[in-house]
Amino acid sequence: CIFESIILKESTTLSQKIFLALGIIGVIYIAINTNTSSGNDTVIGILCLIVAVIAGPAYLVFSRKSSGQFAALEITYFSCLLGAVVFNALSIIKHLWQNDILHYFDPYFDPKNIMGWVTLSIVSTIFCTLMNNFSMSRLQASTVAAFGGVSTMVTILIGVLFLEEKLYYFHYIGFTLILIRMIGVSWVAIKKDKKSSAK
Repeated sequence: CIFESIILKESTTLSQKIFLALGIIGVIYIAINTNTSSGNDTVIGILCLIVAVIAGPAYLVFSRKSSGQFAALEITYFSCLLGAVVFNALSIIKHLWQNDILHYFDPYFDPKNIMGWVTLSIVSTIFCTLMNNFSMSRLQASTVAAFGGVSTMVTILIGVLFLEEKLYYFHYIGFTLILIRMIGVSWVAIKKDKKSSAK
């Protein structure tokens, strides 16, 4: 909402802000109640999380801003190309630093990596980014952001299906708040569109 109002000059209603806040509370509620027995909290990890929290909404807003001049496919192509260049450059720098540049291609010859690459590159990156950019060309950034909590739900449900993890009461409470946010923000956006088209 902050980036949307500053960069795009688009506004959200009070009810949309309340619905968005409900979804955020739902995700936080699940996170607080989830017992993590492994891993450590580090300053670098927390900083990376903060950068991700800022970068996500920034990407949505700039994708919407760019959608006036470029097609969703063009925005997707450029963002994926930029990601490939940046991360490969970082990998090359790392290998040069460690003086083992000949090992740069080693992952390409490991069959275990193929399925991960297909899933991450085609499904999680290209397809999802394209759908995201397409939705940004048609909807307000805050409306698209309202669906962000669905990824939390899907992640938990995949853990239940494939890793035999359990659903607890706090998952259901969090899911309910996330769904209320998604439906509420969308409902208000549809009402706003009907009012503006009636004028």
